[in-house]
Amino acid sequence: MHRTVLHEAALANRRLHQLPVLPGVQHTAGRLAATTAEFEALLDDFVVAFDPVISRVLQNIDEHGLHITGVFPTSDTAPEDREQFSYTTGLSERLGFELALATMPYETALWILNTAATLLKDTPAEGDRIEGVLGGGYTARLHRCADTSRFAMTRRIYGSDPDRGVWQVLVPDAAGLFPDEPGYNHTGLPQPLY
Repeated sequence: MHRTVLHEAALANRRLHQLPVLPGVQHTAGRLAATTAEFEALLDDFVVAFDPVISRVLQNIDEHGLHITGVFPTSDTAPEDREQFSYTTGLSERLGFELALATMPYETALWILNTAATLLKDTPAEGDRIEGVLGGGYTARLHRCADTSRFAMTRRIYGSDPDRGVWQVLVPDAAGLFPDEPGYNHTGLPQPLY
């Protein structure tokens, strides 16, 4: 990559992460690595400049306020990890938290997560319900994720979990029951609680 393009990408990433622009960054990496923090920032600049996935995630956050990652099992996936799920990255900049959804096909997850992100204005509380996300007269419910290990892209972009957590959007079964309620139909719509 041309040195000027790499330099501009590094400067843009430093501005995005609100890091100071260091003098003399055009010429030698030795001048950049004055401290461990500066070296880590340089490494992040380099990764963003050359990683098309990270670049796309950052572009989506910039253009739409969020990016939605879909995770799909393969034949090599362990049986206990075979459910597909989707989650947001970028909401934490505006709302302080992210959203996740288990089991749904990606196109459905896009709709549900985008709609929920539009409707939510404040940090949810356990059990809060969201009208207008599912259709068919069904109401979604929110559950704070205890296990956030699966949301790797969010940690990759921000370096940690969101301050106000990751909230799982729960979808009821045909009877209107949620996964943590007795009688919920786990066969028809398996939704592990994260």
